[in-house]
Amino acid sequence: MSSVLGKLALGVVSLALTVGVLEIGVRLAHLEVNDHANEMRKYGLVLVQDAAGYSRHRPGVSAVIQRVTMRFNSLGMRGEEPRSPKPPQTFRILCLGDSVTLGPGVAEEAIYPSRLGALLADGNTEVVAAGVGGWNTVEEERFLAANFPRLEPDLVVLLYVTNDSDPIEPWRRAAQPPESRWAAFYRGLVLHSRLFEWAAFTATRLRGIDWHGLRAMHDWSEERRAAGPLFAPTEPGWLESRAALGRILALVRAHGARLAIFLYNLEDWPPAPAARERLEEFGRETGVPIFDTLPFFAGRSPATLVNAPIVDPHPNAEGHALLAAGMVRMLRATGLLSSPRADGVRALAGPTGLR
Repeated sequence: MSSVLGKLALGVVSLALTVGVLEIGVRLAHLEVNDHANEMRKYGLVLVQDAAGYSRHRPGVSAVIQRVTMRFNSLGMRGEEPRSPKPPQTFRILCLGDSVTLGPGVAEEAIYPSRLGALLADGNTEVVAAGVGGWNTVEEERFLAANFPRLEPDLVVLLYVTNDSDPIEPWRRAAQPPESRWAAFYRGLVLHSRLFEWAAFTATRLRGIDWHGLRAMHDWSEERRAAGPLFAPTEPGWLESRAALGRILALVRAHGARLAIFLYNLEDWPPAPAARERLEEFGRETGVPIFDTLPFFAGRSPATLVNAPIVDPHPNAEGHALLAAGMVRMLRATGLLSSPRADGVRALAGPTGLR
């Protein structure tokens, strides 16, 4: 028996050493899985559904995704841990948004919320990022409602993207079962072992196309198109998004803070003009400042401001820099960088529809 156990132990040690040597070899050779779909699968592994009804990143997780290290704080958001309670005399800006605010493929210090913090560094201003890939306005509102008392923002800067009116996909609405130990082990290996990432990528390729997933996405897209033109006044997706914006505004004002909405608009392609029209209507009705980011990128080729045209149209580091600089100009010009709490709660009456 002891001989059998000894051989078994020797086999385990040999296997571990072999795997370790292969892992080191893959890393030294810089063999990376340069496949965008694979990176999106990796990103899906760091997401979890919050009990409040919004997806977020797993708190405390760190992973290299799209060649950039992403680390997530206790809120499941990118960046330093927000100080709680907020220190006295601190003017806190909360950047709320989806994957554009998250900044895939861009280093943490180069995404626009971090750049805002650097541009506004005066000892009293603090910027917190809250962005998750796939979020729509409803999920942004749920996050804000669940975390407003902890974050205590003085100004909420919501970056609106034209897919924010998309309903939450059916496969993200269902309650997630508790993660099994095997699932957690698999997730850790894929995220932290280059060798296992290659193995998982190869296995996915060998399985072929996920026809069931493609069919579900196709059916969902067809239902979306059947609802009517995007951002038409009575289009269901926009109405749901607008209702969520109204709840965000009510929540912000109830806490004596302010709301500003920026439409992320790189090229003014449809449906951006229609989205701008709807948002400006919302601004006129509520007094919320609405800003179009299109002028921020004037004179620049959009293809030079994204990670990869068509494949990954998220803004790159330069795109984030221009976005942050434009935001600062607009916020300063409209006086939104002063705390409304200093003079009591004031109704928002700033200019809307600025271009």
